[in-house]
Amino acid sequence: MRACFDLGSRLETTVYPVIRHKLSKALVSWHPSDRSAKLMLLPWHGVFSKGDMDAFLIKNIVPKLQLALQELVINPHQQHLGEDNLLHGAESLRLR
Repeated sequence: MRACFDLGSRLETTVYPVIRHKLSKALVSWHPSDRSAKLMLLPWHGVFSKGDMDAFLIKNIVPKLQLALQELVINPHQQHLGEDNLLHGAESLRLR
């Protein structure tokens, strides 16, 4: 049992930060209308701690969502609902 705990602890301190860094790099050019982020992050749900995953999302996803929503033009007379994918994409990243 102790060896299992040591391995988990070691993964959290040495391996998982490297994986999160690589995922962060892969999301540099990501746009919220692209749903691929969920496919990339979903396998890590439950692997990373809730705190680590929340911090990752706050750092790498939330700023892009904020920017996309700021750029979203709302005009009821010429509303193109294709942009609603931003919000749907954001909701789909709720991995819990």
